[in-house]
Amino acid sequence: MYLFYAIKDHKFIPGRNSILDLPPKFKLGPADLISLDVRSIEEVMLASTQINLFCKGHKFDSKTSYYTALVFEEIGTNIVKYGFPLSKKDDKMIDLRLAYVNGSLVLRIMDNSPHFDVIKHIAQVANDNDLTHNIGIRIMAKAAEDIKYIHIINANVLIITYNPSIILKQNITAS
Repeated sequence: MYLFYAIKDHKFIPGRNSILDLPPKFKLGPADLISLDVRSIEEVMLASTQINLFCKGHKFDSKTSYYTALVFEEIGTNIVKYGFPLSKKDDKMIDLRLAYVNGSLVLRIMDNSPHFDVIKHIAQVANDNDLTHNIGIRIMAKAAEDIKYIHIINANVLIITYNPSIILKQNITAS
């Protein structure tokens, strides 16, 4: 994979923007992908609305659409409120991708805030009996089919796959 980006970017070390870009062989129609740069709480809210509309446009039920948008809203808000102030970088941003792939949704959130391993945090949250803490993380963990986290080239990369049938079968709450 590294070689792919080195050749694509014509550089030995690929730029941050090419990491986890979808390769050309991964064909999606223009209507099957959202790609947004988010830098503020206002943009997080706008992106959340766009995610909800994207899901509804792909005929997902309202519950799936709502939870997909809510998860980004919670994670995006936390990145802007807690990650951005800790970052020493001038260009603070969240790179959001949402793809419709084979009947599922794949949400990729990449930010350049300090290292924060969401997978480890999910395990810690599971042991916390106070259900008012970490509501977004709890909902994400219950709604997702698969969650992957990578910290690479000073970027946090979170990939969440949603299968609507999983969401519909569960009574998703923060508990």
